[in-house]
Amino acid sequence: DIPAGAPLLVVPRGHTIDSFRTHDPCVTVARMLHEYQRGDGSFYAPYLSYLFDDTVGGTSTGLLPSSWSAGGQGILQDILGAGDEDRLEPEYYGHDSVFEDCGESFLAPHKNTPLADAALRRRAEDAHLFWVSRSWTDKMIPVLDMYNHRNGASKNVESTAVHRDDSDITAYALRDIRAGEQLQNT
Repeated sequence: DIPAGAPLLVVPRGHTIDSFRTHDPCVTVARMLHEYQRGDGSFYAPYLSYLFDDTVGGTSTGLLPSSWSAGGQGILQDILGAGDEDRLEPEYYGHDSVFEDCGESFLAPHKNTPLADAALRRRAEDAHLFWVSRSWTDKMIPVLDMYNHRNGASKNVESTAVHRDDSDITAYALRDIRAGEQLQNT
């Protein structure tokens, strides 16, 4: 068992991928892509490989409803009870394209010219999806972002503020956690 207040994980501030204090998510997404393109030469290679290369990650392409086909999303709406008063959550699970959020020329070699490289466009959309589903505003926090999300009585993990200062980010037990209980962050 883990007592309330016990530290579970400490992520040094320098191990996050952020927007270089611009608070611009497009900078974070571009930085993820730049570091991923560096391959094994990147400090972040194991984390980014987990996101981009593995098919078992929690946000691998195709696992989030926002990346499903219109038909798949329609089936989910039917299950959730679209339009019903007792509708199940989530009410909205969509997200914009990275090229809607960051501009059509995001990552393009010339301003006002759409990015033509189809593989890089797909990778940019994937990076944006990872940012949408895992970030703390403009910060990607390796390992901490792998905790599942849940609120209410199931929530048992909290973390120190990620936006206030330059100190390490610590995840700690919000309440007593029984052995074998899944860690749930919000």
